[in-house]
Amino acid sequence: MIILGLIFFVLMLFVASLAIDVARYEQERVRLQSVADRAVLAAANVRPESEGQLDLSPEEYLRGYFLAEGYSIEQLDQWSIIVGDGISGRGVEMRPTAQLSTILMPFIGVDRLTLGAHSRAEVGAPMKIEIVLVVDISGSMGWTSSNGRTRIENLRDAARDLVTELLEDRDEGEVFITIVPYDGNVAVPPGMLGYFENLDGWAGRRCADFDDFPQLYNFLGNGNPSYAENRNPNQPNAVRNSLQSRIRAVNCGTPQQYRVLQPMITDLDTALTHIDSLQATGTTSIDLGLRFGAMFFDSDLQPVITDRIAAGHTSGAAAGRPAGVDDPETLQFMILMTDGANCCGARGSRQTLDLNSRAVCDNLKAEGVMIYGVAFEAPQHGVDLMQQCASSPSHFSNTHGQGLADAFGAIGRHINATALRLTQ
Repeated sequence: MIILGLIFFVLMLFVASLAIDVARYEQERVRLQSVADRAVLAAANVRPESEGQLDLSPEEYLRGYFLAEGYSIEQLDQWSIIVGDGISGRGVEMRPTAQLSTILMPFIGVDRLTLGAHSRAEVGAPMKIEIVLVVDISGSMGWTSSNGRTRIENLRDAARDLVTELLEDRDEGEVFITIVPYDGNVAVPPGMLGYFENLDGWAGRRCADFDDFPQLYNFLGNGNPSYAENRNPNQPNAVRNSLQSRIRAVNCGTPQQYRVLQPMITDLDTALTHIDSLQATGTTSIDLGLRFGAMFFDSDLQPVITDRIAAGHTSGAAAGRPAGVDDPETLQFMILMTDGANCCGARGSRQTLDLNSRAVCDNLKAEGVMIYGVAFEAPQHGVDLMQQCASSPSHFSNTHGQGLADAFGAIGRHINATALRLTQ
């Protein structure tokens, strides 16, 4: 019995050694693979000299990931790391290895186990991006902010950083930014209102209001009417058939150029010039800013852009824009910002204007447009509306002072990351 017991003890020890060391092996192998996957994705996505990012090569960036995880330089020097051009863009590939000292396996003559992993990532050509920046320029934007500067100054700085993040170091025609400043009205470029099929009383005016907001309230506005329940397919919505919307001209005087929306900007200097000109004036009609902004996701507006290109007002790189919400090669984003809330009586109650706003946001989100809602030192009604319009809680910011620049900076980085085509 003693001899038999010893045999069973040795067998149990052998099995235990295998179980413990195999478990340790698998745990360390998974860790090595996980670090490798994150490292190659980060290295493939490196944009040298970007603000807030170290000026490192993809290989240096990759090695830094492993050094931070406790791997040694000696180990890294033995690994295969390949950085080069892939099928559609930069490719990063590596095959890290490691040695795991065993605990019990030496009893059966195995002192260490060799770990191995393989990971590859490739960044292809980024998707096209259409962005509509809807910003509040109402009179309260002239008030002093919590950081001692006026709100409009904070907006100009934040928006400058945002468009720089999105347009700098890109080929013209990759990113298209439409800037929609709104106060109590939205002023459009000369002649744009003449494209509307159901316009009442244009007479060369530059501002307009919509008569069909109520038709947006009770359906989601998917492009195919059969997809939406209880929808009247004969009614237009905020995204589709926008030139058929029922619209009436409004006398808002002769708008200063800073109040006029600028469609499909493709170069940084043009965007910065318009942003630098923004001034605070008037009251707040968030729903109008939203409604005009929503149009620039609708391929129905292509004739407007085509004629602006012919007149030299818009770059030829914007030909064929807006691409439309069905274009699989284009991502659409709206950045909606306010420091206030819908007001002031002439166009209806705040509740009505909020309902108008939510109707447009619901239509956009149903069409796949990603909305970032930014409340900047806004009252609670404005905060609530920005949160309701945002695509998710992570797409909402409630900020003040310098925080506006931080919020816009995070949005710019998120848009750039979303547009990359990372494969593994």
